[in-house]
Amino acid sequence: YIRLSSETRCTNAPSTEINIKGTFLTFRAWLPHKSTNTPTFISLNTAAAHVAIFPGFSSYSPSEMARGHMISFFQAEHPDVRVVSMHPGVLDTEMGTKAGLPLSRDDMSLPTSFAVWLASPAPHWVGGRFFWAHWDVEELTQMKDEIVKNNELMFGVLGWPKDVEAKVVV
Repeated sequence: YIRLSSETRCTNAPSTEINIKGTFLTFRAWLPHKSTNTPTFISLNTAAAHVAIFPGFSSYSPSEMARGHMISFFQAEHPDVRVVSMHPGVLDTEMGTKAGLPLSRDDMSLPTSFAVWLASPAPHWVGGRFFWAHWDVEELTQMKDEIVKNNELMFGVLGWPKDVEAKVVV
């Protein structure tokens, strides 16, 4: 931990090393060995990538967001594969218990079933996006056109750049 003040602490290296560099190196190592039948790379991510700010998460949360954004870049750079981020659901983990997060718990089989769907031929449109494993796949399929058209479930400052008239300050 690096103490920034009496109230703030940051775990800088472990989160970025694991979440960003680890995912990058894993993807790079996977590429030459990918299957020829719907090659799909699924990156597990967490809600910390896109939820409100929590004290003490100043390294972890941004590193999760960076990982999700990096997945979108991998997809753009490798259109011959499907690259997707997946939140595995709210599972009973040691980390969640230590954090004191009083959330409902999903079944441990949930992420496996959802990953099978993501890797199947049907959701060819999911690449570069972020999904939660407890979302209903039939509803997602029905919303496919809207999700793709509006570039939803992607990381970034969407809607920018706006055509804003420049103001001269005198």
